[in-house]
Amino acid sequence: MKYPIKHGGRGLPRISLTDYRFQGKELLKESEKSSVFELQDGSILKLFSPQFLFVSEFCGGDLETKIMDTEKKRCLPEIMSPKCGVYEENNFAGYIMPKAKGVPFSTYLATQTKEDRENLEKYATILAKVENILRRANTLGYVFPDLCSLDNIFIDENGNIELVNYDGMQIRNHMAIETSATFRSQEIFMHKKYRNQKLFTSELDKLSLLFFYFAMTFQIDLGMIGQENPNTGKRIRLSDILQLIGLEEEEIISKMNAILSFHEPGEYFTESAFVIASKYYLEEQGNFGEEKYFKRLVRK
Repeated sequence: MKYPIKHGGRGLPRISLTDYRFQGKELLKESEKSSVFELQDGSILKLFSPQFLFVSEFCGGDLETKIMDTEKKRCLPEIMSPKCGVYEENNFAGYIMPKAKGVPFSTYLATQTKEDRENLEKYATILAKVENILRRANTLGYVFPDLCSLDNIFIDENGNIELVNYDGMQIRNHMAIETSATFRSQEIFMHKKYRNQKLFTSELDKLSLLFFYFAMTFQIDLGMIGQENPNTGKRIRLSDILQLIGLEEEEIISKMNAILSFHEPGEYFTESAFVIASKYYLEEQGNFGEEKYFKRLVRK
């Protein structure tokens, strides 16, 4: 689809929602926040609800400026960036972006074979690809506070990774309104390690990548750390989770503690993921629900 060049004082071209090219659009996803459609040319249209636009503005975010100020030189090919702003009666309504290749990561995990589910090297390789995107994006001023939502990560049959939900990202001085519910504790989003006034720091991405690794590899939500164990009445600790999966490498555990700590700088976890793959096998030892598997590390 070729868009009319009407900049309206901002970087991206803009198009009216009444344009005939929006006819025949197919609804893909709908929520209180937005509706996502596929257009006939394969592009993706994302329209925001008036309520979400109001809340975004109320919280100090200028979503229209964030989208319309998108600069090609500050975009990565793995991030599905806006190509055109969409307006309804001169009011900002949403944007058009390319369609991500592959499937959402949650779909990918649900369709794995047992051999796939036990492949530590594959998980480490995927983590490395995500980290590579995050590191390059960090240098351009991006932070990803909603990365742990697996539907924002797409993977194709060749293992290539692409990220969606541009409007939920923090981009330079354009704040992010959405945050991942995976972290459970809102204290994380307010602590000075992860936040400098209204903007998040890249330390949050290091934390997100660790959560992503455990969700992907072990189907374990690290957000349960600090929550009450209903069987014992005690708070769940990181050591409880590590004992459950059989991870005993002190250096790796020390790195995890630093990532999770409010008082120490963290680092990306990919190197540790490859160390785990070199020293352990991953064995599936049963399931505990639909598409939920109990996995444990076994030393080589």
